[in-house]
Amino acid sequence: MKYFSPFIALLTLFSFSSVFAQGRYYIWNYQYETEEANEFELESHSYFNTPSLSNNAHSLEQQFELEYGVTDRFQLGLYQVFGRDYPAGSISAKSSKIEILYKLIPKNNFVVDPMVYFEYARDWNFTNPNRAEAKLILSKDFGRLNGTVNGIAEYEFGGRNNFTPEISAGLSYELASYLRAGVETFATISDEDEASDEDLHGVGVGPTISLSTPWFWITTGASFGVSKNSNAINFRAIIGIDL
Repeated sequence: MKYFSPFIALLTLFSFSSVFAQGRYYIWNYQYETEEANEFELESHSYFNTPSLSNNAHSLEQQFELEYGVTDRFQLGLYQVFGRDYPAGSISAKSSKIEILYKLIPKNNFVVDPMVYFEYARDWNFTNPNRAEAKLILSKDFGRLNGTVNGIAEYEFGGRNNFTPEISAGLSYELASYLRAGVETFATISDEDEASDEDLHGVGVGPTISLSTPWFWITTGASFGVSKNSNAINFRAIIGIDL
């Protein structure tokens, strides 16, 4: 019985606590949410990607982000990205990023709750192009169910295919005040080669779990490739701590 005591104590705390850290519902999508004014949050993002199950090639990426709520609708974030490609490569600093999120209108004043996202990334290998990304986030709560659609535009400065449109969507259901489960999907709309027409590439779909505690939250999930240009498996875990 003594081995179950910490687990029982944790369940008891969850049962009686009514205040939980506000976490992200998704790992590939954003919902309509920003930090409250003058609040800080530290986040850790861990990514694992493998293009094929038939070989050992895969990549790891670790991001650390500090977020700050300028107002209740305007959030700033700073990222530092580290990564490693296998079987070759070593862990190194990859890039630094700045992020802006802004809620366009107050919640529940329109048929959907719109928010915009902007990100600028500076590669630490100065021979590589810098990158900018913009997102239009359309989210809505239906009782315990949340739905979101993210329209994404990515631009590489100086790259051959400078502009890449993407789209992602997700559903997340509140099982308890501290636990949500959902499903997400995403697709890259790009030219497979210069002579081809635009098509959907890099399509993935998979489950997501989000857990909140009074001190931190964690969202994790996986996606499985359903098109020929998709990674076989993508795994992500995000941990957030209110400061």
